[in-house]
Amino acid sequence: MNYISLGIIGFIVGLSGAMLPGPMLVYTISEVLRGKKTSALFIVLGHIFIESVMIVLLLAGLKQIVGSKTVHNVLSVLGAGVLILMGLHIIFRAKQMKLSIDRKINFSSGLILGGIFFTAFNPTFPTWWVSVGASLLFRALSVGLLGVVILVLGHWLADLAWFSLVGFVVSRGKLWLDEGRYQLMLRILAVILIGLGFWFIFQIR
Repeated sequence: MNYISLGIIGFIVGLSGAMLPGPMLVYTISEVLRGKKTSALFIVLGHIFIESVMIVLLLAGLKQIVGSKTVHNVLSVLGAGVLILMGLHIIFRAKQMKLSIDRKINFSSGLILGGIFFTAFNPTFPTWWVSVGASLLFRALSVGLLGVVILVLGHWLADLAWFSLVGFVVSRGKLWLDEGRYQLMLRILAVILIGLGFWFIFQIR
């Protein structure tokens, strides 16, 4: 796997996670609706901080076993399985996934801390990183630390791009990003996720 592939995969997989409705998305929309147009940037900074902690912890463990074919195969199957299940879940549930919210979140400790809080206490956060995240990091490590950096930067770029877009369109009355287009984007990403999952499996030797 080369650097370009790692960057693209990091971006696509990161985007799929960022786009799913969750507490951080609701919190971002809530803050933008309060008139804080640059909220998304600071919330994502908090999100990046807590993800950095998770990545460092995972790398500390993975560096001890990099090169193990057995670990590579196990992580490939685990990561592929989660990607495929995520893709199928999105396809079948996309109709119920909406950008509009029927509730708001009040968090008075600041936007960066809000990004940290709503990331750390999202129940899918540790599960995603231990399965898909660990699998991707293990693959990136086989290329070298630069591969890890490129993968992670691609992932964070996806977070920043999506939440900045959400902040912009919500502040402007959503413009062209209505529920139909949002759900179509989710379905397209879901198909890509399923394809990546099977690609990971086919690479097992």
